[in-house]
Amino acid sequence: MTVAALEPFYDTGSMLLFQDFENTKDFNEYQCLICYPEDVCDSVVINCGNTESAALSTITMSSQPAEYLKEIWLGDYGVLDVYMGRLTREKSNLITSYQSYGKINTSSYLPQKFQGTVRTYHLHGHSANLHFTLSPELFTNNVPVGRHGFFSSKFYKSGTPQKNQDSFDYIRTTDTVIFNFEITDADLAWGSTLNIWIRDKSVVTYNKTFTTSSPPNLLAPIMATGNYMEVSYKTNYGQLTNGYFMKFETLDSSGFRNYTNPSCEFNQTFLIQITAQKFPKICSTVCGHFIINENTDLNVEQLTELFKNMRILVGGLRISNTKFENLRFLAGLRRFVGDPRSFL
Repeated sequence: MTVAALEPFYDTGSMLLFQDFENTKDFNEYQCLICYPEDVCDSVVINCGNTESAALSTITMSSQPAEYLKEIWLGDYGVLDVYMGRLTREKSNLITSYQSYGKINTSSYLPQKFQGTVRTYHLHGHSANLHFTLSPELFTNNVPVGRHGFFSSKFYKSGTPQKNQDSFDYIRTTDTVIFNFEITDADLAWGSTLNIWIRDKSVVTYNKTFTTSSPPNLLAPIMATGNYMEVSYKTNYGQLTNGYFMKFETLDSSGFRNYTNPSCEFNQTFLIQITAQKFPKICSTVCGHFIINENTDLNVEQLTELFKNMRILVGGLRISNTKFENLRFLAGLRRFVGDPRSFL
């Protein structure tokens, strides 16, 4: 076993980090992170030397519940794994990884918010230069098109259910974008709720609260236009939950704005009998990102009738595991505007 003494705080004293020696025997250094004021932090260099890996462990207290990784330099080659808590062999608490030749595109994947009490940044490679901040401004404001990131509850991936998982996050973009997001995990037990709210200027374009009786479709992509998105996860006081995790990206919304009006947007994820009632079937150009799969309970004739006026689709359509032998119900579609990978 290895025991690391973390920087002491006036309200807690020194805190200790216990780890399995098998997981840390190749480490050649531990470092601390110093930030003063909160938006000015020393850059941290992780150097593996002659070993295979090195690590940086950081700690935040209740007065500063998160840190933000704003830039990474991985030298010629490297992989940086981020763990919530200590390093584990089974990687059960691995929350994300960064891999690159040289400097990672900070406008695409960084800054990123990391919560919890202890985080471990584990490097495989030669060396890395990490830049942190304790200020949320870079993460939340002036988010550009092409940005990738995630939101999570405070102690997600901590290993065991935790109290005080409540969290609130938002991002504000420089212009109207398409928020493309998917919920990968959500513990909604004991009355917990997950709310996602998106607006475009003063118009609300998406507002959904997920509960045990109305759970999200995990890993299903959802799209909505806007310039502001907020996500809140709330639990009943004292109840233990595993929290939630949600990925997001911002896409160019020019297609949505230039090709259609709001009445021609389809904001449902799955196309079934109930959601089909909201499909803008009188529109020749439809905006949306939806899925036709084995749960689609419409037949070819019904889909043909639904799509008979649609000539342009702006967004994405995924078709998988269906009973249909052909796609003749899309015979009228003349043009697709969006990422080709979203039209399958």
